[in-house]
Amino acid sequence: MELARRVRELGSAARVTAGVPGGWAREAVDALPAPSAPATEPWKASLGELIAAQPRVPAVMARTLTMLDGLGSVQFGPEGLGFDGEEIPWEKVRGVRMHDGADLLTSLAVEYEFERMGQVLPPVPGRAWVLRKAGSALTALIRLVRTRMTDRPADRHDIIWEITYTGRFGREKTLNACLYTTVFLMLRPDVAAALLATAHAHGIPVAEVERRSVEDADQPEPAERSAQLDELCRQSEQAAAALSGDGVRPESCGAEPSPGEGFSENPAAERTHG
Repeated sequence: MELARRVRELGSAARVTAGVPGGWAREAVDALPAPSAPATEPWKASLGELIAAQPRVPAVMARTLTMLDGLGSVQFGPEGLGFDGEEIPWEKVRGVRMHDGADLLTSLAVEYEFERMGQVLPPVPGRAWVLRKAGSALTALIRLVRTRMTDRPADRHDIIWEITYTGRFGREKTLNACLYTTVFLMLRPDVAAALLATAHAHGIPVAEVERRSVEDADQPEPAERSAQLDELCRQSEQAAAALSGDGVRPESCGAEPSPGEGFSENPAAERTHG
């Protein structure tokens, strides 16, 4: 996995960031070099690669982690683009739609994503271990988004979130980014910009974000948005704990994960769940 290789090559950086709030998640997300804009070669980032980037993840788990592409990935290049394990050739893409990522961070989205984790991954050796890591990784990214949105409430997070394309028998189909892909693009605006530039370069129609007026009563105030993000953080932690069978620790909400948090267990000790 490219991300895992690159992060491990940055061993000195890992030592520098030891003890820094944001820890392993921030390091792994920031370590991935941005693609050119527009992209001139295939580029990809996935939830499985994020987990595999940790130095204490056994190499034997790499193949299982590739199964997480369906739980979260973004890929694009000269041939096409796609989300979550599905790539669409440019000639079949009818258009893309932008969304403000902040509007996509909802309680329903968190609930759906953690339910999907338990359904997508097949009963393979180490399944419980991988599910625990997937829940931990997604929760860590939600924490990072919470911190950045709280620190910079005026920032916008416009991303390509929806792809419309021609499917089988000429039918129009739509592909939406999952929660992991959404928060990843929010944390890496350079990647989001490269994806948009690549779509423009291939002549793809882009539906821009519909801007809400300042007077819009539905637009949350900074304090309200911060409270909403705190609640999403708690919900994610509780869902991750339920997924892994660990006890719920709501008091940890708002605290950044320490480097390598939750990545020291031995997957060989896990039992496969059907």
